[in-house]
Amino acid sequence: MVKSLYRKYFVSKVLTRTTVMVTVLTSVMMAIQSTEAIEQLEGVSLSFFIYYLCLSLPSVLVVVLAMVFPIGMYWTINYLRDDGEILAMQTVGTTKRSIRKWVLECGLLGSLIVWLLVSVIEPYCLEKMGFAVATYSKNHFFSMLKPKSFNVQSGSVIYAEEVDANKHALKNVFILQSQPQVWSMLNSEKLVEQSDGSVVFEEGETVRYTIKDQVLESSEVSTFDSLHGDPFHLFNLKTESNKSTHQSLNSLWENKHNGSALARLCWVISLPMVTLLLTLSAASNMFTPPRASMRGQLLRFTAGLIACILVVILFQRQADNNFFSHMPLIGLILPPIIMALVLILIEQTKKIFR
Repeated sequence: MVKSLYRKYFVSKVLTRTTVMVTVLTSVMMAIQSTEAIEQLEGVSLSFFIYYLCLSLPSVLVVVLAMVFPIGMYWTINYLRDDGEILAMQTVGTTKRSIRKWVLECGLLGSLIVWLLVSVIEPYCLEKMGFAVATYSKNHFFSMLKPKSFNVQSGSVIYAEEVDANKHALKNVFILQSQPQVWSMLNSEKLVEQSDGSVVFEEGETVRYTIKDQVLESSEVSTFDSLHGDPFHLFNLKTESNKSTHQSLNSLWENKHNGSALARLCWVISLPMVTLLLTLSAASNMFTPPRASMRGQLLRFTAGLIACILVVILFQRQADNNFFSHMPLIGLILPPIIMALVLILIEQTKKIFR
């Protein structure tokens, strides 16, 4: 009974502290992400911007959780050790093997969460994000224009004095389009995008010139109170195909000789291993006397964390450059082995300075 209570207490401490750290760091990373997204998605509506950030959240969580979960374990283990709670657990009959088993369970849980994020949730959200951006661009092309600047699109120059992304409306719009032997100009006081993707120009005029062999052959001028049209047909704008880019794990494995597929597999396999190995590293000094060489332990743990991340990045980039195209299994097996050896080597350095 006491052992079961201590187990629940230990796991709850780990999850609570890890959740706090993940929440704080994720909030900071999402703030940075939103700043970058504002520059890339200038002119989109607030609702789409929030939807875009929600879809980008798993990509941030993958990296944050892979690093923060072991740090949360290290923090919790040192807190319990320094407060004498691990010693108290042993006093009431809890064996070291049981406590190590709890640590392993927490490490496996963290690795499983990271694996689900990186292999299932993140690719799904990235695919949805690409589809959402392409669809929004198609349906709300004009409201994504930058105001007071000349926007060039497929032989067209589009200028708008004001852009209201939330109302999908532009004021004082000027459009110049060039085609073989034909120049078309349109000037409108207001442009409003409709829910079906079409546009309505209000109160303006159009001018059309036909030029052949550098000689003006004809010109047409007309005014209008309201003009409807499809911007992609009207201005010959090109759209990208919305084909699915997400590959399942089976598909990645079948294409493992391809550099990009192997790099993705390396990321999917190695990142959860970072979480597991560093969790075990955090527990290596769990039964040492309280506050014994705390500074050295912290330095070794930090060095191990940085080294593991660098190993994953190095192998992923080499795989992406087709370095392991003829031996893909080597590219997948080596990173966890090297990370484990690096952590063992770093841990052994404490014996040198004794």
